[in-house]
Amino acid sequence: MTASENLSGLALAIRSASESTTFDLANHNASSLSHIIATAFSAPFPSHLLSGTDAGMIRLTFVVGAGKLSRQKYDEKAMQVVTRVLKSECGFAEDRGGSCTRECAG
Repeated sequence: MTASENLSGLALAIRSASESTTFDLANHNASSLSHIIATAFSAPFPSHLLSGTDAGMIRLTFVVGAGKLSRQKYDEKAMQVVTRVLKSECGFAEDRGGSCTRECAG
């Protein structure tokens, strides 16, 4: 059984991304965001999904908030939850100077 067989919904969509994609995290509370991110990034992405991309990498963008008229759709802690889970549970490190090049790959 592969890791993707246990995924559903947004976690599956993240895990299945084969090109740079934006995911809107509206209408998800902190608990569900924590589970989604931990599940989606629990293992490296399969290389066959990334083989057709530049340097075998993609950019995943997560929308975690909005302006005054749409603010209520987002959990106020969404950015902190996503960042915490990626760092503490998935082993990611923040690299503000990184880019989608092979030299910046971890």
